[in-house]
Amino acid sequence: MSRTDQLAATEARRQFTLRCKVFPGFVSGEYGILIEFDDEKIYAFAPEDDVLVDPSSVQAGKYASGELLVSVLDEHDESATVRLPQQTVNTSEHIDVPRVLLTAI
Repeated sequence: MSRTDQLAATEARRQFTLRCKVFPGFVSGEYGILIEFDDEKIYAFAPEDDVLVDPSSVQAGKYASGELLVSVLDEHDESATVRLPQQTVNTSEHIDVPRVLLTAI
């Protein structure tokens, strides 16, 4: 098994959902995502397949409660470094979030 395959297999075993707010994306097949904690606001876009949300609750001008599928790369005392499905608007695809926002799947 190649190193890339090993990393992918390890990452697949560490799947979590991350609580977020969801809004319509700019293109078909995607959602806008807002991840909020402390004084942080992180915006991202994600394929619809990576977002758990009631589609009927996602409307322009409103945020719907949802969950984003993420991989946990590293765990700390009260936070974890996660990999998002895509790079965020204001940072990279790897972000540190409070562990309380994560749920193992």
